[in-house]
Amino acid sequence: MRIPPRGPGPASTVICNHIGWLDILSLICSPVHPGFTPKEDLATVPLLSTIIRCLQSLFVYRGTNKDERDTIVDQISERQRKIEDELEPYNRICLFAEATTTNGKALLPFKRGAFSSMRAVIPCFVTFSDRMVAPTYDIIDFWALIAFQFSSLVGYHIKLHIMPEFRPTQWMLENHKHY
Repeated sequence: MRIPPRGPGPASTVICNHIGWLDILSLICSPVHPGFTPKEDLATVPLLSTIIRCLQSLFVYRGTNKDERDTIVDQISERQRKIEDELEPYNRICLFAEATTTNGKALLPFKRGAFSSMRAVIPCFVTFSDRMVAPTYDIIDFWALIAFQFSSLVGYHIKLHIMPEFRPTQWMLENHKHY
């Protein structure tokens, strides 16, 4: 595996855990202000698609076989190259490394999309205060979750932790190739 030379552009990628829709809002309002990789079905949703495009997001087809997933990784790698090497004026791209929402209590295996091109990344993670209604929506309808959250008598405390930029090195690859 070869690490490309560092281009003159900023770190192209933000990686973060994904708990629910509130973490997306915290990332948009943060200093990293990234675009995202929403599924291409959202490109036709009124208003939401406009917001997604304004963030310079990269719509992707969520592949089901290896060739389709390879195409997604190639699209992400190309965007990373344009940002870092060609100084294209794109927002950084945020990838949720686990590729799904979680409850924020443990890590799932990371997917390769953010890392296969060996580009600089800005790691972030979001934490939420414990509340009766969790901000995840994988087991409840989105609009019902919104109603529950806005009718809750307690506030939510969201904290976005932005870590220093990380660049892979040849030493790291050689000494950790078995992990």
